Amino acid sequence: MFPNLPTDNLYKFVFVGGILASIVFYVTLGNKVDSFESARKDILIEQLKIESDKIALTSEINLVNDLIKSTKDSSAKAMMSDKKQDLQKRYRDFKFLAEKHSIDVQDFTRLQSNLNSYRQVSYIGIAVSLLLVIAFGAIWYCKLQRIEDEIVVLRKEKLKQELNNSNN
Repeated sequence: MFPNLPTDNLYKFVFVGGILASIVFYVTLGNKVDSFESARKDILIEQLKIESDKIALTSEINLVNDLIKSTKDSSAKAMMSDKKQDLQKRYRDFKFLAEKHSIDVQDFTRLQSNLNSYRQVSYIGIAVSLLLVIAFGAIWYCKLQRIEDEIVVLRKEKLKQELNNSNN
C-alpha cells in the first residue's frame, strides 16, 4: 500500500511520542493528586473549624441558659434573653454552614472517586506508552539502526583503504 513509507522516522516518532505521552500522563496525574490533596486539607480544616465553633457556641448557649436560671434581676434576665436569641441565630447560621460543609464532603467523595478512576487511566496510559517506547525502540534499533551502524563502519573502512591507497 505504501511502498516508500519512511519506517525509520515512523519508529522514531512512536518511540519519542511514547516517551512524551508517558511524561504527560505522569505530570497530569501529579497535578490531579495535588489538587485532591489541597481539597482534602481544605475539607479537614473546615471540619475542625466547624467542630470547634460548635463546641464554643454550645458552651456559650449553656452558659447563658445557666445565667438566666440563676439570675433574679429582670433587666439582667432580659439582657441574657437577648444574648440567648443572638446565640440561637448564630447557631442556626452555624447549622447552615455545617450543611454546606456536608455537601462539600459529598463533592470531595466524588472527587476522590474521579481521582481513583483517573489514576487507573493514567497508569494504563503510562504502561501503554512505555510498552510502545520499548517495542518501537527495539524494532527501530534491530531493523534499522544496526544496518545504519554497519554502513557507517563499512564507509569508514572504505575511506581508510582509499586513504592508504592514495598514500602508497
